[in-house]
Amino acid sequence: MQYAYDIMFYYGNGPGGQTTAAQGKGWVQEFLARLKHTPIPVYDSSTNSTLDGNTKQFPLNQTIYVDA
Repeated sequence: MQYAYDIMFYYGNGPGGQTTAAQGKGWVQEFLARLKHTPIPVYDSSTNSTLDGNTKQFPLNQTIYVDA
């Protein structure tokens, strides 16, 4: 029975779910933009161009970043 719950979680809310990749794509794009110190080139996912396009709200020149 526990294995069935594991499978349900994996494909329902976990990494095997259909929406999980779409939800994480924006975070990965923002993470890579900060590592490369370059703005996100195309806003075609779950990123917010209003926030990420503003250098005060989405700085790219910091040494440490914290997301909450």
